[in-house]
Amino acid sequence: MKNLHLSFVFVLGILGTAIALPKTTISGKNSVCPSEETTYTASMNVNTFKRCYFKVTDGIILENNSTEITIYAPNGYFTYHDYPTITIRWTNQRGTVGSVKAIGYYDIIFIEAGDSEKKDVIVGSPIIGQFTGSYVASCGEDVSAFTIAPVLGATSYQWNNTLGWTTSSSGTTGSFSSTTSTTSGTVSVTAINANCPSTNSTRTLSVNRSPSIPFISGPEVVLPNYNSDFNTVRGSNFNWTPPSGWQNLGSQGNYYMQIKAPPYSSSGYINVTYTDACGVAGSASKFVSTEEYMPEFTDLGDEIFKIYPNPASNELFINTDTKPDFIVSIRNDYGELIHTSRHSSNNNTLDIRKLNEGGYFILITHDKKTYTQRLIVKKR
Repeated sequence: MKNLHLSFVFVLGILGTAIALPKTTISGKNSVCPSEETTYTASMNVNTFKRCYFKVTDGIILENNSTEITIYAPNGYFTYHDYPTITIRWTNQRGTVGSVKAIGYYDIIFIEAGDSEKKDVIVGSPIIGQFTGSYVASCGEDVSAFTIAPVLGATSYQWNNTLGWTTSSSGTTGSFSSTTSTTSGTVSVTAINANCPSTNSTRTLSVNRSPSIPFISGPEVVLPNYNSDFNTVRGSNFNWTPPSGWQNLGSQGNYYMQIKAPPYSSSGYINVTYTDACGVAGSASKFVSTEEYMPEFTDLGDEIFKIYPNPASNELFINTDTKPDFIVSIRNDYGELIHTSRHSSNNNTLDIRKLNEGGYFILITHDKKTYTQRLIVKKR
């Protein structure tokens, strides 16, 4: 940083560039440790300067136990061996940025002028700033990255986590593969100053892993006698079960499966159980049907399930003593699926307030069988 100090600026402006002004530079360390003592020298044109003024921030000049000092040339002007030098003891608090400023004064045609230089000095490693990344991807699905801004004085960075995740760090960015069942913990980074180990800065961030959401992707309608592909989350120990009459064409154990529809109208649930990439057991199901599917009317009767009231307007009640849970689906007259939910004998209420007035088919799937009944919705 250069500043020009003149007693008579207008005279120097007349001289213009005809006179080459002497330059001041400062040599010494750019990074120091707390309480370290270091030497700085102001280099100037020889036989030109007659005094030098130093000013220090975040440190003390040992020559006079102050933050300012003026050094005069013994013969009135500096010679080659007379570059002014000072010794500074820096503050004992890490994380600061101190400075050394030097102004060399000289005479030019009986006019005193000065040329200055300022040098910033890092004292230890400052505190780590903004830490980005607090919610990470699903287990095993992606790599989660955490980033900090470069830390002054740091010579390297060390990343750690308490979740058992695989770490791949590179400088100010730490990358993690979430491959354990742990869903929350901390990620920390340490900015290391190899020259001043005691000044290392560490910052910790609490993180949460989003859960692996069970799903089966694939079409809801498959043409009779046609094949279709279905897949779910990554993991292991996959076991696929198609609806009755449908056929698995692949081998078990994969996160994907090709399934063939029967040559006749049919519907049901594709089910899969698995262990996700973090070792957590999971399951998913998906309702599928052939394109020609229209619900076969089957009276639920009083033997297994009883649905009331019918017609209905707001709620349906399903009376049953069956175990385990059963699946309730509602389709319109075109066979389009508009609702599906899981119920039990203790959870037997179905909210139908969003259905428009008209006719529907209600399907109850239980123990690999599907029961169908006509449902009439009337609004009061």
